[in-house]
Parts: sequence; structure tokens; C-alpha cells
Amino acid sequence: MGNNKVVAVTDGDSTAAKAVQKAAEQLNLTVIYESAGNPTTISGSEIITKIKDCADEPVIVMFDDQGEVGAGLGEKAFLEVLRAPEIEIIGVLAVASDLKKVQGITPDFSITQNQELVKEPVDKIGKAEAVGHKTLEGDTLDMLNMLSDTLIVGIGDIGKMDDKDSVEQGAPITTRAISEILQRSEYEVGN
Repeated sequence: MGNNKVVAVTDGDSTAAKAVQKAAEQLNLTVIYESAGNPTTISGSEIITKIKDCADEPVIVMFDDQGEVGAGLGEKAFLEVLRAPEIEIIGVLAVASDLKKVQGITPDFSITQNQELVKEPVDKIGKAEAVGHKTLEGDTLDMLNMLSDTLIVGIGDIGKMDDKDSVEQGAPITTRAISEILQRSEYEVGN
């Protein structure tokens, strides 16, 4: 039996959780909904148990620090999941925020609020950063720098981005970002 596959999302507030759930429904994926929260309130070990108990894979797990600089609850849970040998993170939706006093992460690519795939990071509203701006800033992101082979997809504030990613619109930006991870991980999209 192989490792349990996970798509991680670095946002978990109620708007993001609803958009992630909508995207998951469209892609026939399961969300560990208990991982949602602002901040994430369950521990990494509880999340690991829920991942292992899930019959389907990959599953989507949300991690949120509630904007806390440094290792908040979401980041601590995420680190525990990252270190679990039985879990494989196949991709991360790295969510931009207005935080600037962070190291940030260089995404492999980003999805803009217009659903365009770009090389640059995006800002909180999903607009591509200026050429030469290499890092996506947000909470729950700095520890992603320890991942070398994991696909990192930059995205604006999930479920928002000037209402272009709203649940009422079908969360198209979040859906596209997760779909890109699945395609690059050789999973069929939306069975």
C-alpha cells in the first residue's frame, strides 16, 4: 500500500472552505472538512488519522494560521502532516495574503483571477505580480520552502478575488488550480 495522497491548501476560513468544497465536488474529491477553520483547530495527528481513514485519494486538507506571523496552529499542523512518512503531499495551493513580513515562497506557477496560468506569483486578489517579483507572500507558507519536489501553485484569496472565485460562480479559480495539480500528478480530473 502506498502513501496517502494529499492536496494541501493554505487557507481555511469559511469562504475558502466553501470554495474548496465546491471545487472538490466538481472534481469528485474528498475534503477533510474538519481541517478548515480560521485558524485550523485540529492537530496534525488528528488530520493524519482522518486522511488515513478516508477511502478516496487524493484528499484535500486545509491549513490556516489566521494571519499569524510565525508558526501558528495551521502551520504546526501542516508541519506534522508534512513529516508523516505515510502521507504524500502531491501539491499545494499557496494562498497569497497581504502579509509582508514573511519569507514567502516561489511558486512553480500561479493561477490568476482570470484563470490564466502564469509564471509569476499572484497577489491576494489574484493579479499577477510585477515581472521580477518572485515570491508569493502569505501566512502558512514559509515552511513550504522545505519542500523540494512538491508542486506549489500560487493563488489569490480563495473564494474571493473580486468575486471571480465565489461559490456562486462555481469557484472556478480554485477548481482550475486543483485540477492543474491533479493533471501533473497523473490523476483523472472530474471522473
